[in-house]
Amino acid sequence: MKTRFVKDLEAGEEIMGLSFALNTYENKTAANGSQYLNLALSDKTGEINAKIWEDNLNKCDKASVGDIVAIDGTVSAYKGSLQITIKSMQKLEVDKNDLSDFLPTSKADIDKLFKNIEKTIISFDNQYIKKLLSNIFKDKDFQQKFKQAPAAEKIHHAYLGGLVEHLSEMLGLAEKLCELYPNINKDLLIAGVLLHDTGKMDELTMTTCVQRTTAGYLLGHISIIAMRVNEEIKKIENFPEELKLQILHLILSHHGELGFGSPVKPMTTEAWALHYIDQLSTKVNISYNITEELKGQGIEFSDKVYALDNKLFIPQDSADDNKKTLF
Repeated sequence: MKTRFVKDLEAGEEIMGLSFALNTYENKTAANGSQYLNLALSDKTGEINAKIWEDNLNKCDKASVGDIVAIDGTVSAYKGSLQITIKSMQKLEVDKNDLSDFLPTSKADIDKLFKNIEKTIISFDNQYIKKLLSNIFKDKDFQQKFKQAPAAEKIHHAYLGGLVEHLSEMLGLAEKLCELYPNINKDLLIAGVLLHDTGKMDELTMTTCVQRTTAGYLLGHISIIAMRVNEEIKKIENFPEELKLQILHLILSHHGELGFGSPVKPMTTEAWALHYIDQLSTKVNISYNITEELKGQGIEFSDKVYALDNKLFIPQDSADDNKKTLF
C-alpha cells in the first residue's frame, strides 16, 4: 500500500522507493547532445513530470507505459510545477486486482448518477428514442464498462467514472437550456448528450493509466458510437428516417469543427446546443481541476493550458471553502 502520493510531494524532498504508474516514457536529447528520458508519473491523486538524466540511465530499469515503477529521486520546483529528478527506477510486478492506489477516480457517486440517467431515459416522450436508449443502456456489459470509463485520455474527466460524470454534468446543463428555449426538441438533445461520447468506452482503456485502444486509433469514438447507434436503430421497427438522421448528426457533429474530428459541422439547433454544452462541461472541468490543484501554492498564474489556449489565474482567496458540488 502506498502511504505517500503525488499530492503530498514537496519541493526539496528526497524520495526513496516511492511507487507510481508510468503514463509517458519518452527518449529525449538535451541541448548539449546528451540523452535523457522524460516521464509522466501518476497515482490516484494526480500526475507529476520526471526526468532521468544520462548519468542515471544505467541505474533504471526499462519500462513501458502502464507499468508500475518504484523510484529514488529528488523533488524540485520548475516553472510553477513540481518535477522529480530520478536517480534510480525499478519496474515492479503488481497484482492487477490491487491497483486502487494508482487509478484516479471520480469523487461523484457513480451509481447514483447512473440511476438518474436511467430515470431520464424512462421519462422520454418520444417512444422511438426511449426504445433506442433503453436497448443500449440496459445491456449489463455496457453498464459495467460505462460506469468505469474515463471521458478522455488526459484533457478532461480522465479518470474512472469520468464518462458518467461528464454526461451527468451535460444532462444538468441541457435541462436548464431547455427551460430557456422551450421549443428545442428536448428528447433529441438529451439523446445526443447520452450517446455522443459512449464510443469512448471502446476508444479508451484504463489499466494504471488511460490508453487508446486499437479501435480508438483506427476508428475513434465518434465513428464507433455512430456505427453502433445505426445498427441499434435497424432493430427498431418503423424508426423514422429523419429522426435517425438527426440523432446521427448530433453524434457526428458534436466536436463542432472538421479540424477537431467531426466529419460534419452542426446544422440543427440541438446539434449546436450539444456542442457547446459538451464544451462547457469539458472546459470548466479542466480549469476547475487545475485551479484547485494549484491553490495555496503561492502561484499567481499557471503555465499555458493548451486545451484552453491560455494561462489560468489562480485565486488565493479561500474564504468560502465549503462549496457544494453538482453531485
